[in-house]
Amino acid sequence: MKNHITLKQKIVEILAYVLMWASIVIGIIWSAKLPKEVATHFDAAGNADGYGSPYSFLFLPIIMLISCGISSLVLHFMPPDLWSMPVKVKPEHAVRVYRDVVWMMVGMEFCFGVFTLYSTITAYMQKMDGMLAATFIFLAVLFGIIIWCIVACVRHNR
Repeated sequence: MKNHITLKQKIVEILAYVLMWASIVIGIIWSAKLPKEVATHFDAAGNADGYGSPYSFLFLPIIMLISCGISSLVLHFMPPDLWSMPVKVKPEHAVRVYRDVVWMMVGMEFCFGVFTLYSTITAYMQKMDGMLAATFIFLAVLFGIIIWCIVACVRHNR
């Protein structure tokens, strides 16, 4: 049953991957232009407190790409009835409930893409003073998507 994935959801998922690949491309290009040692870790105030290779900034985009890739494999190749669902899905509501979960998955992938691109750019610019706020916003949006999905699943499964 593939009718639980809409065109809009596929577009959001593609955009998430474009953002993550852009992070990797930016990382490769900028790593070659930076000195051999740069600030790689910052405290909550944005002050550098760790140093290393500029190529270490590629770990986040690569890890996010792998994580979202696994999520996409589940989304596209695993039957929805095997997914871990927030409700016991009634057959008559299955397509709508599965679409709600797909929105959660692609919404999370998109958030990962935006956060990864932002993190990559700020890391290479060596300006991390807004990173703590960006992390809190990222987590708030992520939890908002999850909560919205659970509420939508319960509502659409009645």
